[in-house]
Amino acid sequence: MLHCIQNHFYEHKFFIISGFGDVEAKIELINSCDFVLIGGGGLILRGFGKYAAVIDQIKPKIGCIGISIESKHPDNQELINILLDKSEFILVRDHRSKKLLGENQKIILGPDITYLNPYETIEPISQDTCGVNLRKWHFWHWEYGGTISNYLNTFRSYVPRIESIYPLPKWSSNDFLEITEKKFTELIPIPLYTIPKKRKSDISVLGNFFKNVPDFFEPDSYRTCRHFIGMRLHSIIFASQMGIPFLSLSYQPKNIEFCKSAGLINLSIDIYNLTDLDEKIDFLKANYHTIRNQLISHTDEKNREINLIMDQIAPMIANN
Repeated sequence: MLHCIQNHFYEHKFFIISGFGDVEAKIELINSCDFVLIGGGGLILRGFGKYAAVIDQIKPKIGCIGISIESKHPDNQELINILLDKSEFILVRDHRSKKLLGENQKIILGPDITYLNPYETIEPISQDTCGVNLRKWHFWHWEYGGTISNYLNTFRSYVPRIESIYPLPKWSSNDFLEITEKKFTELIPIPLYTIPKKRKSDISVLGNFFKNVPDFFEPDSYRTCRHFIGMRLHSIIFASQMGIPFLSLSYQPKNIEFCKSAGLINLSIDIYNLTDLDEKIDFLKANYHTIRNQLISHTDEKNREINLIMDQIAPMIANN
């Protein structure tokens, strides 16, 4: 996403910060800039109201670009309010985010920023292979960052075996792979978040099930995949851009919204209910060429759309 933004605004000099938590430490440098772009990604989560005061310290004009709103709640409403107040524009990447923000002329609905420079379509292969992306995620079906989720997270540190006795529907990567490995000749691990030595990296998660997991994200890994099943949103976006039929392990609303935008909501899987996974894999295989053609058409359409939107946004940034 950063590459696409920098490539589009190549005439500008960029100063990069990482996350809301880094803003306060570098506020003087930020305030020396002419314009501040916030995004992209699933930016607004539960509990993020604590960052409102930090954003309020930013003096230059602000624009939000390529974001999604994963939750709207009293514990993050203050952040939402200040972004709506201070931003020149807020480019969101799905209808749900637009609806959660409410009616506001600053809000622009558009594709994910990566469609500015999408990966090229690759030629399909005949081998019955499937790329797999998994990320670390809690097993319980409660909103991320919510009260119950936070309580269970704390409780698990005292009672590690809670997952084995948890009585409600739960996500299990073991259950997912038990089904999936029977449906394909070969599964190919593809990590996206690969920061070395980070316990939450995709490498550490995939390493529990696969040997020789790559140490970094390599787009060419997709060339060995006829199909793809992924958790991280951009793992399925990249598959889509390359024309690889996919299934989304929809752990957050943003995944569901992307499948809707592509007109392929039936490719979304509720990770807390894998009962139809077997059937959906069969559907993916049986409708391979139809889905592939739809993904290629969708990528072309979104590439045109996001470029038009960025042309609309560019003067707001250039004039500062």
